[in-house]
Amino acid sequence: PVTQFVTPSSRVVPARNDMTQNEVLRLAHRFKSGILPVESRQTPRRLIGYVRIVDLYLGNDNWLNYIYPLLEIKPTETVLGALMQMCDQRETMALVVNQNGETLGLLNARRLTESLFRGTK
Repeated sequence: PVTQFVTPSSRVVPARNDMTQNEVLRLAHRFKSGILPVESRQTPRRLIGYVRIVDLYLGNDNWLNYIYPLLEIKPTETVLGALMQMCDQRETMALVVNQNGETLGLLNARRLTESLFRGTK
């Protein structure tokens, strides 16, 4: 199951939708991340999407226009099934949510792809 590749939400440093673009870029640089989840200022720890840092460098709009939605994946999904869903929706990051609607954590398409070619560890 895909749960072995989930990064718990508590271990993720998100950007907030009230930050400036420069603050988001500094956060990404500090944590050496090309993708950051975004949480709502109004509801802390509630993820509302993710942003790809390359879009912030290439774009000239408000960074909030580059927030992608988080696809929801069931924890029982296989690695290949989750990756196929993410590719079909052209999403780089997804949220793993159980049947009660509780967030278990985040998936990264790159990590799933690497696991298919290297085998699980």
